[in-house]
Amino acid sequence: MLNVYHQFFLYDKDNKLIKKSRKRKSKSFVKQFIQNLYCFISDIGLTSSVKDTSANLRTCQVSIRTFLSSHPGGTFWFGQGEPQYYWEYTWPTYSDTIGIIVGTSNQAVAITDYSLISPIAHGTSIGTLEYLNCGVTTPIINAGTNTATFTVNRLFRNSSGFTISIQEIALYGYNTYLPSTTYGYPTCMLRDIVSPAFDIANGEYLKATYTFSITA
Repeated sequence: MLNVYHQFFLYDKDNKLIKKSRKRKSKSFVKQFIQNLYCFISDIGLTSSVKDTSANLRTCQVSIRTFLSSHPGGTFWFGQGEPQYYWEYTWPTYSDTIGIIVGTSNQAVAITDYSLISPIAHGTSIGTLEYLNCGVTTPIINAGTNTATFTVNRLFRNSSGFTISIQEIALYGYNTYLPSTTYGYPTCMLRDIVSPAFDIANGEYLKATYTFSITA
């Protein structure tokens, strides 16, 4: 059985935890997830097209089979420069096209969703958040409970001058599609509504997590 959960943690400028949300079960895989999974395990790849997050249709490139791309990472830093987390793999800082993405719409999720409805862009102006590193932890195998888990983590900083209310969250992955064999296009795998909305005030940090768990 596959289960996915999302959760938020709010920190002040001195890296002190202010509050955290309840761990909520994700129920919102969208069609690109199953299409990419099919592409990943098949010998012939998709005969249909997959939408990227800009609604462009892409044909899956079987030979690459990159489900979620990542880059070897090191210590994860934020706030006053104290190392807080070590994540096994990290995506580049300031990327708002891959990894965990947040937005401001509470529109119901549809299986055909290909992106967040109102994604928050990276930046420091009104209505934006700074997208810091996004990382994936090493899988943990628990033979006693017959479970295996890993977590995708991302940190955001609000430097916009105003409070931002987060009402949707998604996980974007990269796959390689024809005609390109070297350049990936982002695709949305999961989209969830955040209820109640989670506010992040100016100067605060937000850690968002997606935890994947399988049970034998």
